[in-house]
Amino acid sequence: MNFLTSTITDAVNTATGMPGMDGVLDALPYMGYGMVGIFLVTGVIILTVSLLNKLTNKKDK
Repeated sequence: MNFLTSTITDAVNTATGMPGMDGVLDALPYMGYGMVGIFLVTGVIILTVSLLNKLTNKKDK
């Protein structure tokens, strides 16, 4: 009976295109690295723009 339920589960997952939970758990570290990279690049861009604004700010007095 276990073979039958396993075969049915595999067939449904293949037919719907859903990867197993193992695939999702394997991908989590890569998604985490990507999110950290996005935040780092965004931070560098914000710091660069702020620095350029301070350096090129013309004050009329």
